[in-house]
Amino acid sequence: MTALSTRACGRLSDAGHGVGIKPTKSGSGEQLVLTLEVMDGPHQNRKVWDRLNIRNENADAQRIAQRALADLCLAIGLPSAAPD
Repeated sequence: MTALSTRACGRLSDAGHGVGIKPTKSGSGEQLVLTLEVMDGPHQNRKVWDRLNIRNENADAQRIAQRALADLCLAIGLPSAAPD
């Protein structure tokens, strides 16, 4: 189980709740869809959702999502992959 330590809300886990890649609404890109659960701390058992536009016609949206994914990877100790 992957966990993310944070000062604000405790540890986050994917806990089998959902991580997947889905097409964007327009069908021209892909989103990384995340459902995470806070494992401890003051917000324990709460869920956190996010959709990262990892492939998008809008270069800014894609750049923001790839940066957020790189930050998440860094926070949990995984090397981040450079975008193609």
